[in-house]
Amino acid sequence: NHLLWSRRPLIKAVPMDEGYVVAVRKRIENALNKCHQPMNKYLKLFDKYIPFLNLDPASVEEKFRPDVKDERSTIRTKAVCAVIQEHLNAIDMLNDELPTGPVRIMSSLVSCKGVREMMKKKRVALATMLQDLLAEHVRTNGQRICKDFQFIDSKLKTTPRNIEDL
Repeated sequence: NHLLWSRRPLIKAVPMDEGYVVAVRKRIENALNKCHQPMNKYLKLFDKYIPFLNLDPASVEEKFRPDVKDERSTIRTKAVCAVIQEHLNAIDMLNDELPTGPVRIMSSLVSCKGVREMMKKKRVALATMLQDLLAEHVRTNGQRICKDFQFIDSKLKTTPRNIEDL
């Protein structure tokens, strides 16, 4: 019947300031805010991990990299060991603080296993990197000490020609 309309039919929109529209919009906003509260509470569990998640491993390595001059390595050993221990302890704390199974929030199941495993891997990687830096420091100083002892040993093995050489 109206197959060939001369203009496109439109449905008029309801004005935004109409009382019924304002009331429905307010009810919807309140319902959404009510639904978001448990999710926001759950998200706050992860707020304390944000600085760690943003931590750049290269900056940590640069901060603790030993200074090597004339085959002598200097590193803040106590500080490095304390940071290594802190990362290893944090792995245990992650096991205790973050749930292993899915968590029900309203009608959703949320799993934090992926985030937990990622943080564990990052902690292990940082601890391993710092242990490698410490091992490099020990190796460098050990090689220098061995060279010093070899020099002393070679001096002790030489026989003096006269009393002044002693």
